[in-house]
Amino acid sequence: MFHTADEFIDFYGWESACTGRVLAALTPAALTLAKAEGHPTLGEIAWHIAAAPLYIMSQAGYDLPTPQSFFADGAGPDGRTPASLTPALIAATQKDIAARVLAQSKAKSADDLKQVFHVFGAYDWALSQMMQALIAHEIHHRGQLSVLMRQAGLVVPPIYGPSYEQTK
Repeated sequence: MFHTADEFIDFYGWESACTGRVLAALTPAALTLAKAEGHPTLGEIAWHIAAAPLYIMSQAGYDLPTPQSFFADGAGPDGRTPASLTPALIAATQKDIAARVLAQSKAKSADDLKQVFHVFGAYDWALSQMMQALIAHEIHHRGQLSVLMRQAGLVVPPIYGPSYEQTK
């Protein structure tokens, strides 16, 4: 758990930058690939990573836009992803949303981090738990995405150390 906003800002700032590098390695062709029929595409997973902080942190009192506000031309077939999804849109959206979360976090006191919110209709979590859940969620899906990217023949940038290609 985080005890101060600065602890969260340092950690999330670093993790969101790692995520940004992974998202920047996506290609237009890769966005349509899926592990198997009926599974989300790489584009859908990448968009989920980019937009999830809007859902998560708005439940903890952050003033954030709706994910749909980033849809220039409506929703795609899954209803949650923009119809004209591009790697550039994903990367820009993730960067914008992370910056908004970080900026609003600067104003949070140690007492604010203890405030409890009823989230996802099921849990009573302190803001510090929401912050931790945001990061864990991003890391989880970034791991999924990086494996699928490698299977799609893309080079995954370094995350917590050199990537495979850097060690060759």
